[in-house]
Amino acid sequence: MEIQRFACKVPGCNKDYCNQFNLKRHYEGQHMGVKRFRCKICKKYLSSKQNLKEHRFMHTGIKPYACPYEGCAESFRQGSQLSLHKKIHQEVIRRFRGIPQVETSLSLLTSALIKTEKEEFEENNIKLLSQEIVLPSITSPQIGITLPSCEKQLTIMS
Repeated sequence: MEIQRFACKVPGCNKDYCNQFNLKRHYEGQHMGVKRFRCKICKKYLSSKQNLKEHRFMHTGIKPYACPYEGCAESFRQGSQLSLHKKIHQEVIRRFRGIPQVETSLSLLTSALIKTEKEEFEENNIKLLSQEIVLPSITSPQIGITLPSCEKQLTIMS
């Protein structure tokens, strides 16, 4: 018996769902920008109950999605982040499964891989922050520039 699927008809969107309700919710949230769920703390609107639930963890600092792999202490605010993280472990296991001297230390390998990724991310951020940014000189007075963090308008003269 084949289960009927309900496909999104928006060009370029390949999502499909097992019922029309889920398809409608997808269409409203992803393609129409409908956001029905509001955070009581910061008043931000979100498109789904799950997004609101995970958004609240940002305010509380709770990271309820813990990595189940032995020796790994990572935890996340979003289930999707945990899923991506677990792929690192799965890839290490796939590559090294069956090698006796490695089999016992798979958790150590995944921890090292995660640490390396974090270090590379931090290194790249430091490089970006330390780059010297040269702005073109302003040849005439610029009137009406509003800075994002300031309500006042500034006149900049070269």
